[in-house]
Amino acid sequence: MLVVLEGRGSRTALDEAPAPSGQVLLCFANPFAPPEAIRFALDAPGRVELRIVDVAGRVVRNLADGMRPAGNHSVAWDGRDARGAPVGQGVYVLDVTVDGRQKARQKLIVIR
Repeated sequence: MLVVLEGRGSRTALDEAPAPSGQVLLCFANPFAPPEAIRFALDAPGRVELRIVDVAGRVVRNLADGMRPAGNHSVAWDGRDARGAPVGQGVYVLDVTVDGRQKARQKLIVIR
């Protein structure tokens, strides 16, 4: 499976830059190593929710839902939905909220 985060270029690590101010979340994926690593950084602790959503707006999988300390974090996505079935090829959205406010929405393209 190859997951392409549209508009992110080839940057795959947060080591290059500190977490931004204002508790903004940065998301990157490594499209070459399954399971997909979705990395993010927080400049302050907060409740983080990461969800994979299909183009119809249905939640395909919840990847994270809970408090995280400030700093760099990573969650894995194995390309499966909440029931454990592989998702089909197509466009999905990584929806990221911190403390109940949407911080990032990133298009994912799954190619098998």
